[in-house]
Amino acid sequence: MDPEYDIDTDLETTSKSLDDHIVTSLNEKIAMQEQVINQLSEQLRHVQAERDTLRVEKEVQSLMIATMKRSNQLLLKSSIELINFQEQLSNTTRAYNDLASQLRDTMNKSKEHETINELEASELELNLESAKIEIYPPTRQSSVSGAMQPPPPPPPASFLLATKELKPTGTKLATLNETDNHSTTNTAQGSRNLFYPHIDLLAGFPLFASFPQSTLEQISLSSYELKRREGQIIITKGEEGAEMFFIVEGSVVVVVDGKELSVLKRPVFFGEMGVLLKFQRTATIIAKTDVVLAVVTKQKLDEIVSLANPAVQLILEEFTTNKETWWKQQQYIKSQEKFGAEFVNNIARKDLKSLELFSEAPEKFLDSLAMTLKCLTYKAGDIVIYHGEEADSMYFVLSGTVEVVGNTGVVHAEIGPGSFFGEVGILLNMKRTASIRAKIESRLFKLQKNNLDEIVSEYPTVENKLKEAADERFYLFQMRQSFAASESMPVPDQFDVEVGENALSKLAIFEDVENGVVAELAMLMTRKTWDAGDFIINCGDDGKSMFFLVAGIADVITEFGEVVDQFHAPDAYFGEVAIIEHVPRTASVRCVNTCSTFELQKEDVKATMKKHPLLEKRIKDTASSRMQNYLMRNVLA
Repeated sequence: MDPEYDIDTDLETTSKSLDDHIVTSLNEKIAMQEQVINQLSEQLRHVQAERDTLRVEKEVQSLMIATMKRSNQLLLKSSIELINFQEQLSNTTRAYNDLASQLRDTMNKSKEHETINELEASELELNLESAKIEIYPPTRQSSVSGAMQPPPPPPPASFLLATKELKPTGTKLATLNETDNHSTTNTAQGSRNLFYPHIDLLAGFPLFASFPQSTLEQISLSSYELKRREGQIIITKGEEGAEMFFIVEGSVVVVVDGKELSVLKRPVFFGEMGVLLKFQRTATIIAKTDVVLAVVTKQKLDEIVSLANPAVQLILEEFTTNKETWWKQQQYIKSQEKFGAEFVNNIARKDLKSLELFSEAPEKFLDSLAMTLKCLTYKAGDIVIYHGEEADSMYFVLSGTVEVVGNTGVVHAEIGPGSFFGEVGILLNMKRTASIRAKIESRLFKLQKNNLDEIVSEYPTVENKLKEAADERFYLFQMRQSFAASESMPVPDQFDVEVGENALSKLAIFEDVENGVVAELAMLMTRKTWDAGDFIINCGDDGKSMFFLVAGIADVITEFGEVVDQFHAPDAYFGEVAIIEHVPRTASVRCVNTCSTFELQKEDVKATMKKHPLLEKRIKDTASSRMQNYLMRNVLA
């Protein structure tokens, strides 16, 4: 070993050289990685730019599609308006030609009458001349003496009367012709109404309502009436659909798995999928009562549209596409068959129309809104709505029963099939003031507020009505809260209004009464829950209000302590006798089990009766009958 060789120095040199090499390698790798990062960053920028471009393009395309769709709808609308204008022009021209023809006929008849009158006048003159010769012979000189003979006596009155009766002949003919013409006009108008059977009913179908009048008239002429007895099958599940039906008289029921799901009445239509698509029926329809139906077949509809203006064909194509898209979405819902399958839209539209808010809305609006409703099934005990959550939807009960549950867990009311809830929360943007719980398995339609807002924006009239209803209900709701606070009563919640409205609508006295009346009364009532054994009213007390029993059973007890009658919810009301007859309570009402009532104050009862004569008569009739029973009990006692 070289004595001058320093191993430490060598190691240090080697380590330094190695470190330099490693650093160089690392620097090279870092440089390469930076290059890769730069390349990736550049690619990412390109990708982001492309994505932004695609997003912008997509937005532009969406905007273009929306614009084109809107333009297409406007073009279709303009085309239909143009077609209708052409039809009106043609009708006006035909009416003008008919009028001109009638005028010509009238003028010809007038000339004929003048000629007849002239001939009759000539004949009359001849008759008079003859009479004159016989009755008034010319004055002549006497052949003997040449003296003038005296004039003859005047003609008898019978002759003068006869000549007077001959003169009005022409006038009588003219009067008869005028009568005939008037009769002919009335007959023509009546024939026109009969000529297009059920045309107003057919116009309730949004598709037909979009067609020109001439096309609708052709569809009317192609339709036919079908009569079925109670219990007879109209549509069978699984058969090929080839027609749609409009209820003229009676009612039908949608049957699923052998159970009646929903009853449909005039002016409801059903089965439209059968005339729009190649379609197998997905549920059964049976006549609930004897029923008369107007039927439109797919074959006739296709024939009429194929010969119609291209705008009509585009309307049918667009409507069919929307319905097909909706139906495909429905098929992904496992439980949709339980909601009526293809008839779910007809049922939903019927439920929507039952709301006072939508009672006068266009059929196209109701159809569009019905297609947005969600079909939901809740098991017993499931919570549908939680107390305190934001109100973003309303519900319609198709089957089952749900309960309105307060903060303390007390059940305030039950809501059954054909009823709705959540409407007030949507209108007033309120948080939920109670929970809704399924008592048994229940099927509900859910209408979301965002869907309502989107569709209603296209219908200004409906939008204005919703706003007016919201303002009115907010005012009344505030008034009720103020009244409750001043009287130290429980503050009413939004479900009180809805439960009250549903309960009232099921009472016999409100049958055929406008929905707005029921909604108005519901806003004025206050709810109370009673335990078994509680007295709702006591015999002999002053009558300051009347009650509507919406849950439970209550006994009617006379002043002698005898139970003479029993009230069963929901079709029961009492307390009106003291208000109408101005007497103390004539009987007591005691709860058999837990009861729920809605109370209407005396002043509100009288104000409502004054505004609505039909309601006044029904309440007075009931009060009179119960007063007679009370007097009879006292007589017998």
